[in-house]
Amino acid sequence: MVAPSVFLTSLGKDPALADLREKLEFTTLEGLPPTESGAYISKRSPSAADQAELYALLERARKGVLWKSFQRYYPAELLQYFVLQH
Repeated sequence: MVAPSVFLTSLGKDPALADLREKLEFTTLEGLPPTESGAYISKRSPSAADQAELYALLERARKGVLWKSFQRYYPAELLQYFVLQH
């Protein structure tokens, strides 16, 4: 299974598949809850400077910067199916 955002991004990278994006239909499936994706980051491995940068990025994400980025790259009618704001 591929996340919809990754799938849409890959379609945009290949000109031969660009018209396929317009033909796709997204919908939620009843009974299937949304899933979360992300990454685990060690609390011990990054240097103090890297940790500070990471916390700054997380703070920006909390303030909506990441959501605005998604809105710039993905159509609003599709975002509702693969990105849930927290």
